[in-house]
Amino acid sequence: MKYSLIIIAWNEPQTVSSNLEAVLDQQYDNLLPDFEIILVCPDQETYNAAKAVIMKYRFNKFTYIRDPRKGKPYAFNLAFEKARGDIIICTDGDVVIDSGALKNLVELFARNPKIGIVSGRPVSKDDKSSLFGYWGNLLADAAHCKRLKEFSYSKNYFVSGYLFAMRREADIRLPEDIMSDDAWISIKMILKGYLIGYAPSARVYVKYPTNLRDWFRQKRRSAGGYVQLKKFFEKGCLNTVLPKRNFFEELKFFFFPLFYAKNLRQFLYSLALYPVRLILWMIIFYDKIKNNQTASRLWIRIESTK
Repeated sequence: MKYSLIIIAWNEPQTVSSNLEAVLDQQYDNLLPDFEIILVCPDQETYNAAKAVIMKYRFNKFTYIRDPRKGKPYAFNLAFEKARGDIIICTDGDVVIDSGALKNLVELFARNPKIGIVSGRPVSKDDKSSLFGYWGNLLADAAHCKRLKEFSYSKNYFVSGYLFAMRREADIRLPEDIMSDDAWISIKMILKGYLIGYAPSARVYVKYPTNLRDWFRQKRRSAGGYVQLKKFFEKGCLNTVLPKRNFFEELKFFFFPLFYAKNLRQFLYSLALYPVRLILWMIIFYDKIKNNQTASRLWIRIESTK
């Protein structure tokens, strides 16, 4: 079986170097012989940084695609056309893949031929001592617990766009104006008859927003992307194939932040999250009734995550 790793980046020379180092430092004896890396980015700095790592490891299965800056979905489609792998692994240029993560991610395909897509586990690399660092850890771990619960009951869920792998035979092409690409891909795979797998040991380290403005921008974009899915799928389809993502569903994890806290400072940080999340859902509701979700307005680069 052949594997293709697609990395989509933009002005991220330092993080893309760290990501490639983490990948090529590992000896995937059952993966590397048929393993290629495809980088899609528009800027020369990121390409130069990636090329330096590729040359250092003398890795000869590397393809660079210059991104014409028409959006992440367009970049993904360009890479998919070039990919030769039976399994397509997708990640971003601003994350770092953990040791052994790729092997743990792809082994589920061999275990169950009905699995068409597998999600990795995002882990915050921020320090819990700060407010936003704590929130990043809390929400990433909450998503992990939710995926574990849904996976154990054979329920459907979203893969994480930070790291996932899928079968090429599914032949997925993203709409160019989609905001929540991971949700869209998850739905399409389910509708094609595939199961979604979860590999919690396939860790990918993510830096989350470090200020309130960026925090709202990121969360508003992801939630706005879910609302946008109604443009591509019938309402009944969304309710059938995927769990709802709304304020009332979030209430099921209402007490999670309180139990997550390990000391008084963290408990206060958890309490502070409640009114902020409420404000976020109020903004999302406003966007929904005003029909203000557009890719160009909500897809803003989150600088504090870089």
